[in-house]
Formats: sequence, structure tokens, C-alpha cells
Amino acid sequence: EELKNGTLTRTPQDDSLSTYSPMITKNMSLIDFNEPAQKIHNTVRAITGFAFLGGKRIKFFRSELAGKRSSEEPGTVIGASSEFLAVCGDGEVIRFTEVQPEGSKRMKAADYLRGSKLQTGIKFTIGE
Repeated sequence: EELKNGTLTRTPQDDSLSTYSPMITKNMSLIDFNEPAQKIHNTVRAITGFAFLGGKRIKFFRSELAGKRSSEEPGTVIGASSEFLAVCGDGEVIRFTEVQPEGSKRMKAADYLRGSKLQTGIKFTIGE
């Protein structure tokens, strides 16, 4: 309202309170499935995550917390037909909705699953 009326006063930033963020590096995007689902989801939301599946890198552009729990090992793919689901370190399941397989374009996870021969039970790794 003050902006519309032209009565808004400017307040200069106090530079002594400002901080610098470190440079974002590729290693910050590497997903470790031993981490909790919320942390993995936040990494994907913030800087795009990636991991390796069958020796090929796959990037994650969008994810959701699936609201499910599993007793499988962290990093295990438990859904690979209509949903791309993986188990995280806290037992929570994460759903990837937009991915980019190595050598391909960015796509919906459902499209990726239709075209891949991905099997449930395969595990993500953090190295090739």
C-alpha cells in the first residue's frame, strides 16, 4: 500500500549483518540415500540432485515425499512401474517426478520409467 501511495521509506542494508554463501559445487548435489527423505527432497528443490543407477548418472529435478515407509535398505528403488520411488535413510520413501538420465533430456519420471528397463530392488550409488 505504501509503495502505491509513494510513502514507502527505504532502509539501507546493514552490511555488518550480511553473510556470504559458499560457491555451490557439484558435490553438494550428490544424493546420499542414507540421509533422511526430507533432506534429500530439500536438496533436489534447492540445487538439483544426482546419483548413479546401474553405473549411469541420473539427475533429479523434482521430488515429493511419498508419505510411505519401507524396511528396505536406503537407496533401494521400490517403485519402477508407474512411480519412481526410492527408500531413504530414515525409512521414508521419496518419489521422483522429473529426472534426466545420463545422455538424455529432462523428462517426467513416468516417461523415463516407460522407456527404461528399470527393475525394483536396484540400488542407487554415490559413485560410478
